[in-house]
Amino acid sequence: MRFHRKLTWSFWLFLFCSSVYICGVEGRLEERDPIVTTEEYVEVFCELKNQEDGEFKIIIVPEWAPKGAERFLSLVEDGFFDGTALFRAVENFLVQFGISKNADLNSKWAGSRLLDDPKVGVRIQRGTLAFAGGGKNSRTTQLFIAFTNTGWPRLGREPWETPFGYVHPDDIGILDKIFTMYGDMPPWGNGPNPGKINAEGYSYLEENYPQISYLTYCKIANQPTTEEDPSNRHHPSDSEISKNLEPGPGQSLSYTISTFAILGFIFVALLAVVLQFRKKNE
Repeated sequence: MRFHRKLTWSFWLFLFCSSVYICGVEGRLEERDPIVTTEEYVEVFCELKNQEDGEFKIIIVPEWAPKGAERFLSLVEDGFFDGTALFRAVENFLVQFGISKNADLNSKWAGSRLLDDPKVGVRIQRGTLAFAGGGKNSRTTQLFIAFTNTGWPRLGREPWETPFGYVHPDDIGILDKIFTMYGDMPPWGNGPNPGKINAEGYSYLEENYPQISYLTYCKIANQPTTEEDPSNRHHPSDSEISKNLEPGPGQSLSYTISTFAILGFIFVALLAVVLQFRKKNE
C-alpha cells in the first residue's frame, strides 16, 4: 500500500513538472515572436552589375532595427555601396558585402560601431538583410542577405544579427544570379579574404576572383515625409510582413526535441525514485 501511495505521488509530481515546463516553453515562444506592424519604411533600389534586369528593390523597415536601418541608409546616401563587391557568396547560406570600392569611404566609416538593436521577433529568411558582426555591438558596414530559410539554423541568433529589411518578393529571383562558385571566405573556404580586400583594394579581387558579382549602385527611392501622398508608395502587404514573423523552420523542431528530452529526463528520474522506494519496501 505504501508503495502504491508513493507511486501515485510520483505520477502527480511528474504531471505538475511537465505542465510547468510546457507553459514556460510556450511563454518563451510568445516572447520570441511578437506581432510587429509598421507603416514607415524606405524603398532602396540596388542594381546587380552586368545583369539584364539587374535592378531590385529592398524594403527597409526601421521599426525592426532602428540603428541598423539608419546606418544602412546613411551608407547608401554616402555612395558606400556603389560598385561594391559581393565578396562572400555562399550557396544556400548568404551573400555578404560592405567593403567599399572607395578607400576613403572605408576609412571614414572604419571603427564606427553600432550598439545592437533589441530583437523584436523578426526571423531571418530568404532575402532578409542584417548586419554582420563579430561580437556584441560590433556592427559597422558589412551586412548580408540570406539566400535561404533553412541553410544555417543558427543564423539570426546572435545579438547583432537583427533584420532591418528584405528584398522585395517580386525581385527575390535576383539572388539566384549572384556568383557563388568561389565559396566561403577563409578559414571556411577559399573565397575572397576580407582582410586582403581592405589591405590591397579591389585589385586583389580583380586579379584573383574575376567572376565575382558586384553592385552597380544603391539609391534611396523615397524618404517617408508628411507631405508625400501615401497612395504613391508601395506598402508591404500583411502577408509580406507576416512571413518575416513566422518562427524559423528549425525553431519549432528544436523546441519539440528539447521538450521531449527534458520530460524524458524527469520521467527517468522519478522512475528511479519509485524503484528505490519499492526496493526499500521489499
